[in-house]
Amino acid sequence: MRLSLFTIISALLVGCACSSHPQAAATASHLVFSSSPDLQWPQRGEDPYPWAKGENAEKILYERYTNASKEALGSDADFSAVRRVIVDHMKKEGSTVREIRWLSPTLVMSLVNSRFAIYWYIVEKKNDTWQVLTYYMEGVS
Repeated sequence: MRLSLFTIISALLVGCACSSHPQAAATASHLVFSSSPDLQWPQRGEDPYPWAKGENAEKILYERYTNASKEALGSDADFSAVRRVIVDHMKKEGSTVREIRWLSPTLVMSLVNSRFAIYWYIVEKKNDTWQVLTYYMEGVS
């Protein structure tokens, strides 16, 4: 039997913890994935407090970040572009892009510090251009 990369990642992200609770597993898999192999991201609140919304939303973000590759899956130019896109989007003085984690060569997550808050940023490369897909407030500093 041949397992696709999507199947393996799905199993890792949803996790065995949900298997003992079938209803929770169904909810978690609905939040994690759409019907296509693209990742589904939780809804978020409106600015200025874009908290992740929904059951397991914070857990999904945390698990994706911790399971993502610390090694760059893109070029040095990609790495620089991701960092630049996040800082430009934040438009906040003193913003710092912490470690960038790679979910794929075209999808990354990063934790970003501003002077007063911490954010999750999800950035995607489409048509050779990196752009912010979504972002969430992670905490207040």
